[in-house]
Amino acid sequence: MPRVNLHAKFLILILGGLVVLLGTLSIALVQREEGILARKADEKQHVLAFTILSDLKQSMLTGAPRSTLELMDSIRGTYGLVRLQVVRGDGSPAFGITGGRLALPQIDQTFKTGEEISFLENDKIPLHTILYPLKNEGQCNRCHGNRKNILGVLLVSLSQEDTNREMQESKKNLIFSLAVLILLVGGMLYAAIRKVILSPLSILHDGAERIGRGEFSHRIRLSTDDEIQHLAQTFNAMAGRLEESRAGLEQKVAERTVQLSLTMAELKDKADRLYAYSRDLATISRLSTKVFNAEQDIEELLDRFMHAISHGLGFDRALLSLVDRKRVWLDVKRDSGLGKMLSIESQSLAGTGPFAALVRGAKDRFIDDVTRDPSFRPYLREGTAEECSLYLIPVLTGTRNKKCWQEKNCIRDTCPAYKGEESRCWLVDNTLCGNALIESYGDKLAYCMTCDVFPVLGVLVVAAPQGKTFRKHDVSVLRVLAAEMGAALDNHRLYGDNRKLVRELLELHKVTAAVLTELSLDRALEAFTDSALKFSGLDA
Repeated sequence: MPRVNLHAKFLILILGGLVVLLGTLSIALVQREEGILARKADEKQHVLAFTILSDLKQSMLTGAPRSTLELMDSIRGTYGLVRLQVVRGDGSPAFGITGGRLALPQIDQTFKTGEEISFLENDKIPLHTILYPLKNEGQCNRCHGNRKNILGVLLVSLSQEDTNREMQESKKNLIFSLAVLILLVGGMLYAAIRKVILSPLSILHDGAERIGRGEFSHRIRLSTDDEIQHLAQTFNAMAGRLEESRAGLEQKVAERTVQLSLTMAELKDKADRLYAYSRDLATISRLSTKVFNAEQDIEELLDRFMHAISHGLGFDRALLSLVDRKRVWLDVKRDSGLGKMLSIESQSLAGTGPFAALVRGAKDRFIDDVTRDPSFRPYLREGTAEECSLYLIPVLTGTRNKKCWQEKNCIRDTCPAYKGEESRCWLVDNTLCGNALIESYGDKLAYCMTCDVFPVLGVLVVAAPQGKTFRKHDVSVLRVLAAEMGAALDNHRLYGDNRKLVRELLELHKVTAAVLTELSLDRALEAFTDSALKFSGLDA
């Protein structure tokens, strides 16, 4: 069964009610109109019959009935008049008029009762016929005597075609008027009902559907001041409570989701960091087993470190500079791609260059954007500079945290570095240690760079991969690598010093043996003196 919406139901109800109501009223009006037209035709017949009857009486009394007959002939056929004649009791025409007899039983009935009779004849042409009895009254007795009460019957037959046509036209007009009235009244009633009832119900229905779909923020707005508005307010209140309930539920779900996401992210991050740590520490561990072989060449040692940085840890751009203490010089030993962007060359460690100053500081330095940092801006190569992060890690010896007054058992309490919090004594002005030597060097910094307390062996500069920055893990791994490098360089230096010491001890042992065996006293003293000078390093 097809679904009929509320608008169609109201429209059907309104139009159906109007059709029934106005149709009933129209039927009554049609019947009344037919009655009026019938009475009108009947009255016209009666007037005509009364006129003919009066004229006939007058003409009969005056002895000139022919005038009435002529009058009847003249008006016959007009005004829908089909038959107009006077007949006898047997139905034959009176006054000597020839013609056929009318076989109408009403004629005999009129003669018997003496009453007027009207009836309808449904023939080819519908007729309304009236029979008027011609009574034998007092004045008529002079000629007709008093033997008969009814002398004849006046027959008047009018055609019903005009009346029926008028009735049909009236019906058509009434039906048309009825249809227009139904449309107008129905339209006005439907518009009124639509405005007062249907439109608010549609708004209420749409709002209820949206709320039912989960749009709890939607509110139904009606201002009808009736039960529909009250129902809308009830829906709004329900939607508000549902919205609050869903918001609370969504907040709880979001909180749980965030907690779960954070937990998963933390677990993933920890797993990634653990994997990265294990991978990088494995790289450093493999490197340590190779570089702590003191017999290997220093160049091979540096190559292994740079290979671990680029291939093992994934930093494809790095630069390594080492300190030459005798010359107080900073030599660039290795450059894997960073030199394309920075023109850092070998230079004096005690010079005024910003890179040498960073190395002397003996501290880590993070540069967020190399193109904006004043320390590296002078070294940028024109046309090749790009935004990237740098991390500068000093390569230090084991004396990195020692203070000079402790290391040298200094008792000069008036020295600015004595028991001071600043462990980098070479950066403190007007220190008292080695004044005479400082004058020979001509520069305090140059002298301090040769001191055993100065911990810097070199510096490692690493660029972050393109499009990335340094993570905490990267910094930790690079620090471990720099510490391993410092330990390896210290080990290599100590090994070289020990070998030199062993050679010198062997030379001294040979001299001693010669003295004890075959050499003369003068020759032994000369050989001993030469060996002592070589051992002390003063033979040069």
